[in-house]
Amino acid sequence: MSLIVYGERRLALFASILVSFWLVVASPAYGQSITESKEPLTLQQALELTLEQNPSLNVFQFRQKVLDGERLTAAQKPAYQIGAELENVAGNGEFSGVDSAELTVSLSSAIELGGKVDARLGVIKSKRTVVETKKELQALELLSETTRRYVNLLAAQERVKLAEESLQLAKETLRVAQRRANLGATMKAEVKRAKASLAQAELTLHKEASNLKVYSASLQSMWSEKISKTYSASGSLYRFGNALSFEELYQKVQNNPSIKQFSALERLKQSEVDLTSTSNQSNINWSVGLTRSQASGDMGFKAGFSMDLFSESRNQGKLQSALAAKNEVFVSKKTALLRMHDQLFNAYQQRKQSVHVVERLQQDIIPTLALALKETQKAYQRGRYSYFEYVAARQELISAKRKLIDAASSALMYGVAIEQLTAEPLTLFKKNS
Repeated sequence: MSLIVYGERRLALFASILVSFWLVVASPAYGQSITESKEPLTLQQALELTLEQNPSLNVFQFRQKVLDGERLTAAQKPAYQIGAELENVAGNGEFSGVDSAELTVSLSSAIELGGKVDARLGVIKSKRTVVETKKELQALELLSETTRRYVNLLAAQERVKLAEESLQLAKETLRVAQRRANLGATMKAEVKRAKASLAQAELTLHKEASNLKVYSASLQSMWSEKISKTYSASGSLYRFGNALSFEELYQKVQNNPSIKQFSALERLKQSEVDLTSTSNQSNINWSVGLTRSQASGDMGFKAGFSMDLFSESRNQGKLQSALAAKNEVFVSKKTALLRMHDQLFNAYQQRKQSVHVVERLQQDIIPTLALALKETQKAYQRGRYSYFEYVAARQELISAKRKLIDAASSALMYGVAIEQLTAEPLTLFKKNS
């Protein structure tokens, strides 16, 4: 398995996301007429392809190279300067011409005080952490979007399966209506209605099969710009995993890369504050040189130094701005946590409700409607129920199964939202929801 490497301390996050087993389980085979030519694909395979081939992650290697260059610059000490100074030339009197000229050649530089080099390197290190967390955030968003598209493909497959079932029921309805019409037990108009219903079922199947291709292409576009294959999702739409309590889930929000990014930005701003604080201590500027008098031919040594005065008071404005920028990040982090609390609570409650709907539909409603349809069909064949009652029973069953697909899809989508907020797969949570 080939994955993009994010560093040892980052890899665990993505490894945990990749093993989201609540989707990577075998599901019953779908109608052969629709899926026999499709290549099966697990969620884990889809996630790996996205991480390996999606180009949006490639930009971060260039950002790291930019920081490598900035680090080389930040580590450099003050440059040396060489200078030459010519005095007492082109004047008047005894200073006319160059006979009284004095030439000084000097070398100068500065001694940085206050740990300025370390402070600059600290800023670069903090920037590197920010880039790493942005990379994590981008990767998590890609993984979440891939999972959502995978769920869409699973739901599309179930809708195709349901459309095939609806088509078979429509064919059976036509067969029964035709037989009753041949016996003179019903009007031929019912046969025409049954034929129209069959045609509509065929159109629905054609539409769902077309949607299936669209969702397959949408999933494939996460790692390839060329739609060369048609995939079938090999997971199950009706496996949701377990979840912790809301309070325990919210504790895990701190692992979200977006919160880590705020923490990394806080460290960056603190590094910038530290760098600004180093300017409170002035550098020592020094110079040494040799002076030669043209008149006497004598040479002498020259040395000097200088320091800026009142550096601390002159630096207060920059320091105040740096502190304000740091405080702004702190407040933004608190705001983000409040927003994520609201998003997590909504996703948690909606997922819980969707799972409840799925359970009721699977355990109570659909079995009851299936039995009712069977009994209604028998009654219709015997002339005890009308065609409309028979069709209504069929439509109620199809509608309930469509609601089942929608509720299961919603439960998985809200599960994806929870995983994205907590940066952990739901299957790692051992308690029942």
